[in-house]
Amino acid sequence: MIPTFSSKDPQKVDLAADIIAQALRYARSESIRTGDIHGVLIDTNDSEALGKDITVFRADLGQKPFGNLGTLYHPVTKQSYDLWLSDNPSTRNVEFSSTSKPFRFEGITDKQRYLFFNPQGQPVYVQAGVLYAYLKGNVRVKQGDVDRRIRIEPTTGKVTVK
Repeated sequence: MIPTFSSKDPQKVDLAADIIAQALRYARSESIRTGDIHGVLIDTNDSEALGKDITVFRADLGQKPFGNLGTLYHPVTKQSYDLWLSDNPSTRNVEFSSTSKPFRFEGITDKQRYLFFNPQGQPVYVQAGVLYAYLKGNVRVKQGDVDRRIRIEPTTGKVTVK
């Protein structure tokens, strides 16, 4: 049985928030598993050439600025982890609540669209080979008056949806 979603169904927003949370969790788990830094691009206004709305990748820290050693593949679907929310009929018409960059880091004045995880699973930002501690931020998705927030805990990297 396949659920159907109307254009005003709050389950669409829940699903979109879960997709984003899963991407963040996957990048974190891959960083811990491999010992390499992995990142997630959350492009709230489709401005980055690297990917789509949500891209999970292995970071190439040898490039300045960092590069993409490869977009990861979803562990279940085996599809590239480079997603548009609008491509999925179950999340179509769900939007980011803000088009600003969602993440703040210690020592960096501008917010960022990228969030990396170090081998211990902690959220960081990488710039010129230096790791900056994650301070705060969240990703919000909405449809109509239904709004969900994906939060990343600064110390542990735990991802929650509210």
